[in-house]
Amino acid sequence: MPAPFWRRAVGVLALLAVALLVASFAFRNQLPKSIKVATAARGGLYHHLAEALEEKLASRTGSTVSLRVTEGSEANRKLLLAGEVDLAIVQVGAVELDGLAVLAPLYEDVVFVLARTGSGIADIPALVGHGVALGPPGSGMRVSAEQVLRHYEVPLAELQGVDAYFGAIGDDPTFQAAIVTTGLLNPDLETLIRGGDWSLLPIRDAEAFVVRHPLYAPFVVPRGLYGERPPRPAAATSTVATTAVLVARTDVSDRLVEAALVALYRGDLRRRIPTLFSASEASAWRKLALHATARRHFDPYGGLDLLANFMESLAAIKELLFALGAGCYLLWTRRRWRHAREQEGLLSEMKERLDELLDRTARIERDQVGETDRAVLERYLDQVTATKLEALDELTHEDLRGDRMFLIFLIQCGSLIERLQRKLAMTKLVNATTTEGPEAASPSGPMRGPAQGDA
Repeated sequence: MPAPFWRRAVGVLALLAVALLVASFAFRNQLPKSIKVATAARGGLYHHLAEALEEKLASRTGSTVSLRVTEGSEANRKLLLAGEVDLAIVQVGAVELDGLAVLAPLYEDVVFVLARTGSGIADIPALVGHGVALGPPGSGMRVSAEQVLRHYEVPLAELQGVDAYFGAIGDDPTFQAAIVTTGLLNPDLETLIRGGDWSLLPIRDAEAFVVRHPLYAPFVVPRGLYGERPPRPAAATSTVATTAVLVARTDVSDRLVEAALVALYRGDLRRRIPTLFSASEASAWRKLALHATARRHFDPYGGLDLLANFMESLAAIKELLFALGAGCYLLWTRRRWRHAREQEGLLSEMKERLDELLDRTARIERDQVGETDRAVLERYLDQVTATKLEALDELTHEDLRGDRMFLIFLIQCGSLIERLQRKLAMTKLVNATTTEGPEAASPSGPMRGPAQGDA
């Protein structure tokens, strides 16, 4: 008999659902034929790194890889969420990462405060009233620059020319300073400092800044990093740093994630970008959670570690259960010992009580010897009976009930009761004989002699 229509329909729908799920998974893990990477302004380190990544990724995947030049982190985030690019470089702390996944930390993004030589600017509060390049709106360096200014209570409205990119200020006398967030070896930054017309200002309260901005960390720019004749900077300079990261949408293909990480960390990319984190440094980075595929890439034995941790947990649970069992056994043993002690004490008390009752019956037995007064004997009988009943009510311990002394006591009480009852019976008989004469005691009644008066 053919199956009802509704059963066949449910079966077809289930097969379609499974097919769609498999197709969706397969499609999701396909590499895009064209991979677009959002970067930042040309000449900056974001763009320099993206150019190096472009070559490696194209060689690794066989796809066409193109770069999208933008204003920076915020613009890159918007392009990713809109689906216009596949990968992007952003600055941690500059944008919200909702809807995005971190694939890899790239390098430390350091905050540089530059002052033109001879400008008279010696610290950050002295920036007021000068032309200061902070970077275009939407860039990560603009966000971090404004965070630094707020920390030092420098109003943005009291600065001039703030939207300029720092790479173009070298020959522009209207700019006396810049706040730049970039990698240590940014080519545009090196050009400015090596020329000798710009010096670094320290962020002296780096630790205080980090307390309010936990995605940053204190950092020191080494003396002579950009030249040694003379040293530039002239002294080690205190500042703060965050991290540049490679990000994608959360639905990114696992194959694209793996290809991007292989391009970054397998090969000679660090020769072109010396400040790029190594794979071991990237795997130890903990500021933000990484995409699941990235975690597996950096820690391929993570599952084994999980299994090892599970086994260790089982061992710990076993030890805990053993300890709990041992503790319960000790408590049970102690309770049993205390109960035994209590029973021993109770048994000892009952034995003392039995000795008292034995002494009492012994006194009654001694006192009744030779006693013929019926009232006294009845009193003795009542006392022995009461003593026996007291023993049966009070001396309830199982061990005592089977003790030889308890049996002797009961036998003594029984014997004494029987003896007193016999004495009472004899006393009754004697009293009757005394009261009525010998004839009362004779079973045939009074004896009569021959009649004297009948002769």
